[in-house]
Amino acid sequence: MAGSQYLLGAILAAETRVQELETTLNSPEFHATRSREAHVLIADLEAAKTEVKQLYERWQELAGR
Repeated sequence: MAGSQYLLGAILAAETRVQELETTLNSPEFHATRSREAHVLIADLEAAKTEVKQLYERWQELAGR
């Protein structure tokens, strides 16, 4: 049970990170003032999405037990 609580927290944190990055990247202000950082944030976004996917896969593995 403790493992699933940890996993749930990790999923929520990763989803929050995805949402924050998407919000930043979709902001006109970001593109007007910090567009040079876009490639770094896009890479971070892809990594965060991969993490979310992997965490959900692990959650499903545990749920299947």
